[in-house]
Amino acid sequence: MESVVDEPGVWVVLLINVAGSLGLGNKRLDEVRMQIACDMAPLVNCMCDDVKRELFHSKHYWFGAIRPFVQLVYSLAESDNTVPVLMGYDGVRELMVQSLFWGVHRQDIIAEAEPFKEVMQPDAFAFIADYGGAALVRVLKSYEKEGENKFYFEGKGKELNISIGTTPITNRAYDPSCGSIFISGLVSLLKGDNTNDILTSPKFFNKKDTRTLVTLLTGKASRSSWCI
Repeated sequence: MESVVDEPGVWVVLLINVAGSLGLGNKRLDEVRMQIACDMAPLVNCMCDDVKRELFHSKHYWFGAIRPFVQLVYSLAESDNTVPVLMGYDGVRELMVQSLFWGVHRQDIIAEAEPFKEVMQPDAFAFIADYGGAALVRVLKSYEKEGENKFYFEGKGKELNISIGTTPITNRAYDPSCGSIFISGLVSLLKGDNTNDILTSPKFFNKKDTRTLVTLLTGKASRSSWCI
C-alpha cells in the first residue's frame, strides 16, 4: 500500500495550509501565495485537463488531487496580486467554470471517479463546484471598481469579466458542439428554468453564490457585450 505522503493530493493540501497561514502576516502571506502561484504550472497543466484526467500519468492521483486543487486556487485568489497569475494559466478559468456543470454535462467524469472514491472524500463534486464558484467570485472582486452608486470593471478587469461570462460550460475538447456559456447557465438557474438542464441540482451550487456571480458578470460595463 502506498504511503499517504506519496499521494499528490496530500501535498496540495499542505500548500492550502501554507496559503492560509494567517500567522505569517499579510505582506509575507501575499508573497508566499505569489510564490506558490508562480511555481504551480506543471500541476495546473495536469489538473486542468478534465479530458485526459491524469497526474503523474495516474488517474488515481488526478482524482485524489482535483478537490484540493480547486480549493488551492480559491485560497491563492485571496491575494489580489496572485489573480493575474492564476488567470494567466491556460485552463484555470475554464476549470473553475466547467466544474460547476460536471454533475449534469460530464457524466464521464462522474462515472470514472467511482473507483477513486476513497481518495476523493465524500461529496467531492459538490465541494469542487462550491469552491470553483467561490474562486470566481474572488477573482472578479479583485478587479471590481467602485464608482458613484455602482460597481464596474475596466481594462483587464472588463476583459476578464467578459471572458469568464462567455466561457463554455463544457470543455470544447470533450464536446466541440457546446454552445452554452457560463452567464446563460447562471441566469437560467436563477430563473428556476428547470426545462434547461444546465444546472438544476442545488447540491452543486447554491443560489446565493449564483446570484453574486450574476451580479458581478452582468455589470453595466459588460452587459452589452453578450448575447444571452
